[in-house]
Amino acid sequence: MEIMPAANHHGATWLILGSGPGVQSFADPAFELAETVATTNRGIWECLHQGRWPEWYGVFEKDAPRLFGRYYSQARMIGGTRLVTSTHALANEIAVEADLELRTLGWPDAIPWYPGAYVCAGTSGGHLIQLAVNRGAELVILVGCEGYRSTKREQVPDTFDGAKGSATSEASMRWYTRALDQVIQGSPTVDFVFCGEIAHRLLDAPNVRRCAEPGDLAALVHHTRERARMTATA
Repeated sequence: MEIMPAANHHGATWLILGSGPGVQSFADPAFELAETVATTNRGIWECLHQGRWPEWYGVFEKDAPRLFGRYYSQARMIGGTRLVTSTHALANEIAVEADLELRTLGWPDAIPWYPGAYVCAGTSGGHLIQLAVNRGAELVILVGCEGYRSTKREQVPDTFDGAKGSATSEASMRWYTRALDQVIQGSPTVDFVFCGEIAHRLLDAPNVRRCAEPGDLAALVHHTRERARMTATA
């Protein structure tokens, strides 16, 4: 379970900003629609470029403090961005105390996800999706979360700045999709909008939407909000 920080307000529409190729085309419209932004890894670069201080920055990978810690420190100092991590050790490498530590139950095959809990998700974005749902999100927009295309045999560019994935990316995606399925199925009142060319299997569920074109995102989000409102008042 999570260690809660001081009470704070969050909007119902969350943007999870990852590092995938879709960041370059979808970030602008997504920022306009989001009330709460959570990002991780290279996503902090785009936030700083946009002048949008995310509410949360997630550190879940061992190299993240070395590669991106200085950008997070700037966002924290200027914009008050809070730090969420899975271990205090990672936060200590950035030389700040984590605002929130997620205590995972284990891998989703062993202990399935349920509302309020956290499971190991294989990717940093997978942990932020759980954070959004557990913090009261009603709609989650996922940008730069297309998934890894790299395999053991071939590592290909998997990020918006052209960095290649690793030989373990394939295994990470298996855990990510298992955790993601459980979160989607366990959160029927939360809508999820996946932007860009999704590289992984995506659950066919009533609360899952796809957006292939940046220009369609605003209308899709508006329609999804209206449908949720009508369902709630029916």
